[in-house]
Amino acid sequence: MTNEGKKARPAASVREVAADVLYHVLEEGAYSHIELMNAFRREGMKEKKERAFVTRVCMGTLERLYAVDAVIDAFSKTKTEKLKPYIRTILRMSIYQLRYLDQTPTALVCNEAVRLTKKRGLAGLSGFVNGVLRSAAREPEKPDFTKLTGKKALSVQYSIPEWLLAQWLARFGEEKTGKILEGFYREKQVCVRRNRSRIEEAELVERLGKAGIEAKPGAYVKDALRLEQVSVIEEIPEWKEGYFQIQDESSMLVGLAAGYKKGDLVMDICAAPGGKSLHAADILASLGGGQVIARDISDYKCSLIEENRKRAGFSNLKIEVWDATKIDESKQGSIDVLLCDLPCSGLGIIGRKPEIKYRISREDLEGLAKLQREILTVAKEYVKPGGTLIYSTCTINPKENEENVSWLLEQGFETEDLRPYLPESLHQDTMDSGYIQLLPGVHESDGFFVARLRKKEGSQQWKRIE
Repeated sequence: MTNEGKKARPAASVREVAADVLYHVLEEGAYSHIELMNAFRREGMKEKKERAFVTRVCMGTLERLYAVDAVIDAFSKTKTEKLKPYIRTILRMSIYQLRYLDQTPTALVCNEAVRLTKKRGLAGLSGFVNGVLRSAAREPEKPDFTKLTGKKALSVQYSIPEWLLAQWLARFGEEKTGKILEGFYREKQVCVRRNRSRIEEAELVERLGKAGIEAKPGAYVKDALRLEQVSVIEEIPEWKEGYFQIQDESSMLVGLAAGYKKGDLVMDICAAPGGKSLHAADILASLGGGQVIARDISDYKCSLIEENRKRAGFSNLKIEVWDATKIDESKQGSIDVLLCDLPCSGLGIIGRKPEIKYRISREDLEGLAKLQREILTVAKEYVKPGGTLIYSTCTINPKENEENVSWLLEQGFETEDLRPYLPESLHQDTMDSGYIQLLPGVHESDGFFVARLRKKEGSQQWKRIE
């Protein structure tokens, strides 16, 4: 798509977009990935360089928040938490640019910060903003983070709460924890899954190549492709035609672990936005038959699944609004494969959604584990005797993972060896016990947990309480 004759967007505008995104995420609790997409659509921002800059500033500021705030505190008499919210946002994104973005002119960063301050009706603070940023630029060695030791040093370096860091160090040790932390900062590629029933791999790769998009094989899953030179994925004709779905390889492993067979009735109880449901529908379509029921709690969430289903063109996928904590007696004991990818803390995807690490608390971990158990109490009743339950989360917290598997073993289920289903390169000691924990930085994927369980024949069924 040519841009000849079009007036380039002023550099100030991209910084203003970044400031707005960060304000909504850090001050109003929005989600970074959603806020970025909304901003790009709202601003009509399709240029790769513009989107890349806004994304880098926003995600980088979120990734390095503790260090950025420490710099502000070193040069501002008013500490970060006491600043006006928009001033705090401007300083955070500007310090990030000064300290972490190479070849970014100090004058440009400072001038744009002052301009944005004035534009928001805060002209009286423009001198303060300019002074903090100019001082930070003159003394790049301040504050001296090398004086920090132990957990405090790691906490500031990787911007991770100390309580969470302590849990990981106790569980994984220093070496593996270090790999996990580094993994969160590893460059994220666009990973997609080819819909095998719609197009052959060679044809899809060739078509993408002609559009200037390089598609490399995934690390673990045959249908996975990692795309490079991508600008706006929604504008790619092959995406519009439903030939591929955006999905991390860790999530694709659910489809492999399920071991779908022709004629299976599959139900995904917390399905939005539908990646795993679509994967199941695609595999069953390629096998020649089978049905998928995708459920979620609201019309909005189900509309996201429907949007993807319609684009992919799968007629074997039925979408229903349903609260997973409520029993549906009509489905009791009828499901061949039940997918339970439940709401979780998301600690495995901090690299993609860094705001997670600032919002999660110890109490949240306990509450989520309780909710998961509440859902599983109902969900387990849908599986027919001899049927399969796939339990998965995008976290690395044993309370939400291994402990829920242990509970299911007390409810008439038994684990099944995952080695026949997953690639040999992923084999680890726990797989013969029916589960696998992927870790960012250790594996080439997000942090993800997958367990395969079978319902024992003759297991006691749920009975309606009058």
